Amino acid sequence: MTRADTVIGAGLTIAFLAMAWASTGLTYGAEFAPGPGFAPFWFGLVGAALSAYVAARGLTSPAAPAGSRSGVLRLATAVGALVLAMAAVPIVGFFVALCAYLLVVTLGIERLRPVIAVASVGGTVLLIYVVFASLLDVPFPKGPLGF
Repeated sequence: MTRADTVIGAGLTIAFLAMAWASTGLTYGAEFAPGPGFAPFWFGLVGAALSAYVAARGLTSPAAPAGSRSGVLRLATAVGALVLAMAAVPIVGFFVALCAYLLVVTLGIERLRPVIAVASVGGTVLLIYVVFASLLDVPFPKGPLGF
């Protein structure tokens, strides 16, 4: 943990508390179901508690070592792959670009075994497709393959 953890944790604590406070203007609950203010209120409180914990740990922990060259390269690879995936979405479609990005992250950056990487990427993309595209009818950009 570093000083950055303290600063970011404190900032997030304030932001989450503001979200919880702003949600009090919404209806907390309906007759038999949570209202629109239920989730933001509890997300705000839980987020504030976790952020305050990170900020407090940042105060008491020794400084973290400086980043290594390989860590900076892995970060640059992740950011570059994300930019390329976003640029590729209109061309190949959302799900193909998402698969490619997740494969770069799991195989190239996280260095997972290929079987585990492909299984986790397939499961993640399938879950997103089923929940958002099928059940919630969220429109996603489609590529030449139709998905």
